[in-house]
Amino acid sequence: MWKYIGFVFALLFASLTYGQNKSIADNYFNRGDYEKALEIYSQLYEKSPNNYNLFIDLVKTHQELEAYDKAHQLLEEKRRAIRNPRILVELAQNARLQEKESRANEYYQMALDEVRERPMYASTIGRALEGYNLLDWAEEVYKLALKNENANTSLQLRLAYVYGEQGKVQEMFLTFIDLIEKEPRYNNIAQHHFSNYILEDKDNEANQIFKRVLLQKIQKEPKLTYYELLSWVFIQEKNYRNAFTQEKAIRRRDKEEGLGRVKSLAILAYQNEAFELTKDIANYILEEADPRDMQTIFDGEHLLLQLDVATAKEKDYPKVVSHFKDLIAKYKEQANVAILEMDYAKFIAYKLNEKKKAIQQLREILKRDLPRYNEASIRLLLGDILVTDNQFNPALIQYTHVQRSMEGQELGHEANFKIAQTSYFKGDFRWALTQLNVLKRATTQLIANDAMFLNLRIQDNILGDSTHTSLKDFAAADLLVLQDKPQQAIELLNDILVNHQGKSIIDDAHFKLGELYFDLGNYEQAAEHWEVVVQEHTYDLLADAAFYRLGLLYEEKFNQPEKAMTYYERIIFDYSDSIYFVDARKRFRKLRGDFNPKT
Repeated sequence: MWKYIGFVFALLFASLTYGQNKSIADNYFNRGDYEKALEIYSQLYEKSPNNYNLFIDLVKTHQELEAYDKAHQLLEEKRRAIRNPRILVELAQNARLQEKESRANEYYQMALDEVRERPMYASTIGRALEGYNLLDWAEEVYKLALKNENANTSLQLRLAYVYGEQGKVQEMFLTFIDLIEKEPRYNNIAQHHFSNYILEDKDNEANQIFKRVLLQKIQKEPKLTYYELLSWVFIQEKNYRNAFTQEKAIRRRDKEEGLGRVKSLAILAYQNEAFELTKDIANYILEEADPRDMQTIFDGEHLLLQLDVATAKEKDYPKVVSHFKDLIAKYKEQANVAILEMDYAKFIAYKLNEKKKAIQQLREILKRDLPRYNEASIRLLLGDILVTDNQFNPALIQYTHVQRSMEGQELGHEANFKIAQTSYFKGDFRWALTQLNVLKRATTQLIANDAMFLNLRIQDNILGDSTHTSLKDFAAADLLVLQDKPQQAIELLNDILVNHQGKSIIDDAHFKLGELYFDLGNYEQAAEHWEVVVQEHTYDLLADAAFYRLGLLYEEKFNQPEKAMTYYERIIFDYSDSIYFVDARKRFRKLRGDFNPKT
C-alpha cells in the first residue's frame, strides 16, 4: 500500500516538475532567449522522447538559432522512428527557412502522396500546412482526400475555411452549400462564417456572389436549402420584403413547414420599423394559420395590435384603446391575456400619460393566481412605471420580490439591475454598487454590459466628491431620459458642463448629450459632443464608444466614409479590448474595399 502511495506521489511530483520546467523553457523561447530554452527543452526531451509537441518545440528552437542542419537531423530521425506525415511538413518548413524552395516542394509532394495512399492523414497534414499559411497546399490536400467517397465531412469544412482565407469566396460558398446539403447540422456554422463576408450593403461583392450562386442553383434544382439561405442573406441586408418572398416560396414547396420562420421575420421587420411589411406578414400568418393553432393566431393578432400602438398618432389613441379591450376580452380565459394587459398598461402609462391608472390596473392583475413567470414580468413592469412616476421605494419592493422569486434566472438578474439603477436614481450609490457586483455573474450579455457601465460610472464619480453632487445631477438627467423628457435632460446636462467643470462626470455629460441630440436628429451637435469625448477624454471609459458612434455618424448620416474610417481605425489600434472592436474592424474593412475580410 505504502509503495503504491509513494509511486503515485513520485508520479505527481515528476509531472509538476515537468510542467514548471516546460513553462520556464516556453518563457525563454517567447522572450527570444533561445540558448536557455534549448538547454531545458533538450533535457526534457531526453526524459520524454515520445512527447511529440516537445519534440516540435525543440526543432523550432534549433531553427530560431539557425541550426537548420541539426533541425533536419532531428526531423529525419523522428521520421524513421515513427510514421507521422506531419514531419514531412516540418521538413518542408525547415527547407523553406533556408530558402530551398524546390526541396520544400518535394516534401510537400511527398505529403500529398501520403494522403493519396492514406486519406486518414489529410486532417493532420492539412492543419499543419494551414498553420504555416500554406493555403494552396492545404487546398490540394483536402481536395485530394475528398475524392475518397468515405471522406469525413470535417475535411470539406476545412476546405471551405481555406477557400475563405484564400479569398476564393465563390468556391467557399459552393463548398459550404454542398456541405449543408449533406449535413444540415453544419448550417449554423456556415452562416456564422458567412457573416465574415456578407454585409448589410447589398452591393458588397460577396453578397452579390452569394446571391448569384444561390439563384443559379435554384434555377437548376429548387431545393429548400437554397431558398432558406437566400432568405438569410436578404435578412442580413435588412431587405425583409425579399426575405418574405423567399419564406412564402419555402411554404409553397413544403406544406409541413410551420410558421415559426415567418413569425421570426415579422418580429425582425417590426423591430426595424418596417411597419407596412410587418402588417403584410402578420396578415399572412393569420391567413395561413391552422384554426386550431391558437398560439399562432394570437401571435398574429398581437403583432397587429403592436403595429397600431407603434404607428398611432394622438388622434388614433381611442381606436387603439378599443383594439386593446377587444383582444383582452377575446383572450380573457387564456394565459396570453397577461401579455395584452401588460402592453395595455404600458400604453396607458407612456402614451396616455395616466401612470396612476396603469399602476392600479397592474396591482389588480397581481391579485389573480398567475404563473410565476407572468407575475415576475408584471412586477418588473409595475416597478418601471413606479420609477418613472418618482415612486422609488414602492418600485424597489416590486423589483426585490422578483429578485427573490426568480433568483439565478434572467428575470432575476434584470430585477437586480433595476434595483441598482433605482438606487442610483435615489442617490444611494453604495447600495447600487453592491447590487451591480452581483451582476458580474449575469448570463445575459446585455444586462452584464449595462451593469458594467453603470458600475464604472458610479465608481469613477464618487471618488473625491463626498457630496456626490455631480453624480446626483447626472442621475437626475438619466431619469429624465427614462421619463421621455429629453429637452429637460439636455438642459440639466448643460448645467452639469457649466457647474462641474474639472469633474470626472464631464465626459459622461458630453457623451449623453451626443446620444440625446442624435435621437432628436440633430447630428451636427451630436458629433460636437462626441468629438469632445475623443479629443479631451481619450483615456476615459467612454472614449471607444464615442469613436464608434462618430464612425457610424460619418458613415451613415454624413456619408463621409473616409472620415468614418479614421474613427474605426482608432478603435482597431488603440482599443483592441473594446466591445466595439469586432464591428469597427468589419466596417473599416468594408469602407476600405477589402474583398476578403480576413486580410
